[in-house]
Amino acid sequence: MRIVIVRTSTHIVNLETYNCQELGLAKALIRKGHEAFIITPDKKTEHLQIPVEGKKDVAVYKVKFFSLNKAVCWHQNVTKILNQIKPDIINMNGFTSTMCLYYTLWSMRHKCKIVTIQGNYDTTQKTVLKQLELLATYTIGKYVLNHVDGVGGKTLWAGKFVQRFKKTPVVLTRIGLDISKFEHAKYIDWRKDLGITDKKVLLYVGVQEPRRNPLFLIDIMTKLPEEYVLLLVGDGPSINYVNQSIANNHLQSRIFQLGKLSQDQLPSLYKTADLFLLPSSYEIYGMVLLEAMYFGLPVISSLTAGSDCIIENDIDGVVINKLDVQEWTRKIHNMIENTYKYESMKIAARHKIENCLTWDKTVNEFITLYIKALNK
Repeated sequence: MRIVIVRTSTHIVNLETYNCQELGLAKALIRKGHEAFIITPDKKTEHLQIPVEGKKDVAVYKVKFFSLNKAVCWHQNVTKILNQIKPDIINMNGFTSTMCLYYTLWSMRHKCKIVTIQGNYDTTQKTVLKQLELLATYTIGKYVLNHVDGVGGKTLWAGKFVQRFKKTPVVLTRIGLDISKFEHAKYIDWRKDLGITDKKVLLYVGVQEPRRNPLFLIDIMTKLPEEYVLLLVGDGPSINYVNQSIANNHLQSRIFQLGKLSQDQLPSLYKTADLFLLPSSYEIYGMVLLEAMYFGLPVISSLTAGSDCIIENDIDGVVINKLDVQEWTRKIHNMIENTYKYESMKIAARHKIENCLTWDKTVNEFITLYIKALNK
């Protein structure tokens, strides 16, 4: 199959990061013997060839764009690129943007099959934007869903969201982890460098923003004994509030702001920590969960679409339904104190990612969707 993977919004992806989903999927498809191409928006037009070990390169087409917002946009030169590639399948994300409509119409004119992959499982909660989003969903979105040849969902919740607008079969197409990105990781002795050699280390990696509830982590630390420390990786709009809360609670010696770290610094940090915490209110998937589990780091997560899809509760991680400080504190303490349970969870977490959630495993779910579309 000749598969074109397209990003239909205005979000510019970094092809160098571990979680560039288009590139991870494309490389896995090529390793399975297919041809894969990527079209993605960027600040400038550029054509790249990204090698895949012993296989054909991934052709990446960066295209300039203009937009009113992330959904109402236009990507330049895509018609020429598609006519040149002549794909069998177009794999796009979402179903409500103007570029989703364009790719759907192009596929209909050229008798090419098209599938869409849905990640979001709810509309925005911002009043004005929600109304605009619903308008786009019931116009562009309805048309696209009625004419695509298949729908994939990153999670089961995303699939149910699609079915609120059209009762259509949805194939589970989970995002995989590209473990090749960790092959050249740096060794850093974080415990020695931070002076926490005898501590129980909790870790959070991600944007510090309201929907990920970083202030809740500070509340947890006020309830845990002195031997617990918390490492925070990342920045974001809530970082000043977080720092103020750390100071107000006199936790400067137990909570460490590490800032944004490079990709090759993260593996040693995952190996350093004792538990990974993700108290998010909304998580489309949660790539940090895959990372932590891959390095054998047990996770405690709030209930979101991602954690519900990735974690088997009390087997390879823990999912807690609500943000209750007492319950989270108790779970953290019990997990670390129960050595047998803790060690078995570490092994199960690592095995879950290796056996089910690397790109070379999850790509089969996408191929299933493509075959269904071709046979439709």
